Amino acid sequence: MARRPVGQAGLNLPAHVTVTCDVHFDGRRVWSFAPTDFDTERSQRRFVPWPRLLLPWLRGTTTVSVVEHLSGVVALIEEHDFGGAEAGTRVRLETAAGAPQVVDKWGFIQHSFDDRGPEDRARLVDVAEQILQVLAKDCDLPAWVAFGSLLGAVREGGMIGHDSDVDIAYLSKHENPVDVAREMFAVSRALRAADMSVATRTGSFCAVTPPRSQGRWLPPIDVYACFYVGDTLYETASVGQPIPREAVLPLTTVQFEGRALPAPADPEVMLEASYGPNWRIPDPAFAYRTP
Repeated sequence: MARRPVGQAGLNLPAHVTVTCDVHFDGRRVWSFAPTDFDTERSQRRFVPWPRLLLPWLRGTTTVSVVEHLSGVVALIEEHDFGGAEAGTRVRLETAAGAPQVVDKWGFIQHSFDDRGPEDRARLVDVAEQILQVLAKDCDLPAWVAFGSLLGAVREGGMIGHDSDVDIAYLSKHENPVDVAREMFAVSRALRAADMSVATRTGSFCAVTPPRSQGRWLPPIDVYACFYVGDTLYETASVGQPIPREAVLPLTTVQFEGRALPAPADPEVMLEASYGPNWRIPDPAFAYRTP
């Protein structure tokens, strides 16, 4: 017997749906995915499982719609009862305080910028500016808005709605990974000395948790060490591309949420290295492919 389009374990899509799609529950986006990440079955349909961390939230009934992200074409729509709740209960992916949440591209439950107000956005930029100042003045390291934040600045002038955090990168003075790690530990200490809450995740990555904004939790701001080995720039410890040094320095500026923040000398070169030649096309399901 053919499986229904919406099931307890996932979605069953026609194989001809190949572009990035958004999944809506009762009209609100809760997740995005790339259909081509999943195999086509002999029935000429694709089975797309629900993200693991979404499963506990699937209690009650909702109208599930799958919508092509760019065109808005509805690939399927169906009312589905997942069970596990009293009659009339609607599925809600939200915090205890009622704040909407989404599944991000890493599969984590997050609060996207689409659902954050101007106060939260401004507070995040405040903290980002403080981090950039510590890196430049206290650590003597050129630093800039990076990854999704740089992408949003260049493409939209601010935060991307489906994104959920702010990214900062700096150019290390070193090539040897051991020296890069020691420098990162020094950066973490400098940020703590500036009264910031810092978690050092790896030898090339730390996260700064901003103070709560009017009682609301704000996402950590990620700080990455970029470093050259020869002519290859490692934007993270696992992803390197041959990027000319003049594409990084001297720094320029971009508009980000109404403020001028530092950016690489040639942002477009950096964005193509990070996101590929189609970086101008919005893709909430984009995922890095590490070697």
